[in-house]
Amino acid sequence: MKFDVQFFAECVLLLDSHKWYIDIRYLAHVLRMTCEEVQEAVDALKKGGQGVRTDGSFKPNPKPYDKKICFSESVDNALNLHEAHYGNASASFVTGSSPSEAVLQEHCTYYRVGNNRERITSLTPSRQREIVKMVVGTHQWLETRYHKLARQRKNIWRGWIDGTDNVKLYDEKHLTYIILYFSDVWNFTLPYKATAEDITSVMRHSAKVEIIELMVCMHILPPESLLKIHQIRRSRRKLSRGSLSPLQLNKRRRIVTPDDNIDGDDDNEDSDDKEEDVQPGHKRC
Repeated sequence: MKFDVQFFAECVLLLDSHKWYIDIRYLAHVLRMTCEEVQEAVDALKKGGQGVRTDGSFKPNPKPYDKKICFSESVDNALNLHEAHYGNASASFVTGSSPSEAVLQEHCTYYRVGNNRERITSLTPSRQREIVKMVVGTHQWLETRYHKLARQRKNIWRGWIDGTDNVKLYDEKHLTYIILYFSDVWNFTLPYKATAEDITSVMRHSAKVEIIELMVCMHILPPESLLKIHQIRRSRRKLSRGSLSPLQLNKRRRIVTPDDNIDGDDDNEDSDDKEEDVQPGHKRC
């Protein structure tokens, strides 16, 4: 199959810079492509064309994508797209799988959107998995040292995400300590040597928004979970400057994506929220 590499590149260029590493399955969802199409396009951009040079079937990509592009984290590239792999190399990877915690056991391909100047160096695919494991109660450190707490967290995290059950319990007894454990990843700054008493309700609201988006980006929660972000913001209109917005194509040159309706319904109702959103990947300190 000959995929339109130029179309893929132009779609990627419409994406805003993003804080989190994104599972290839969620990136494909946003671009309205299949995982196979995304991987085929990336491979073609790496080679500068499609086909095999030795047998004469090689066809260069349209300019300016006819030159090889390196997607390594160590260098910037024209698409501001960086590739990373993480997980047990022998583990399975199912492109058509539904979002779930099972992803944490897979060998996954992740992409980061943005240049290296915008990168939060403390965030890696490995660390993102550690955050998620702590949220759902399967983190090894938690299970070893606080077994009962881990068991409770496993039972209540989903209701907390959905806002249906044990929200106050999770906020106060679990989220507070997750914020402290990963103190340098949030879109707010904690006091030096912060304790549980320093964690405010605004911080908890902001951290929950970030956690939901992280879990969607990592193909653990379905994209519809992003609707919870607007419910959280409505419950706390003046949340904080530095809130995240869902990964989406830049609205100035619009290509319709499945995420469009996530923001559309609340544009008028939540006008106060508009001025509070900043581009994901920019940490406001």
